[in-house]
Amino acid sequence: MRSRFFLPLALCVVLAGCVTEDIKETGISRATAIRIAERHCPEYPDRFDYVDRAEWDPDGRFWRVALTDEDGFHGRSFKIGPDGGIIGSRVIDRGDRDYYGPGHYGYGFWW
Repeated sequence: MRSRFFLPLALCVVLAGCVTEDIKETGISRATAIRIAERHCPEYPDRFDYVDRAEWDPDGRFWRVALTDEDGFHGRSFKIGPDGGIIGSRVIDRGDRDYYGPGHYGYGFWW
């Protein structure tokens, strides 16, 4: 009977420890960074309602969050510091280029 309750409790403790370590390094969670970007984007949710990318950059020590339209061709990207402040933002305009071609995901997309 005890072992049936012990395993879920142990998994919860391990999961909570993993989440805490992530926040110690990044300052804020991924979900918080997305909420900050949504709050500062004037076109959200009317035009840019899709989170195209949200990742931590350990070298620059900031979150990268991109809010785009459904096609991913137009949007706005944000750099968010570990304290939750906006470091910078820029407009995403990929035009009529191929979605997975140059200019998308690492080909000059983030500055």
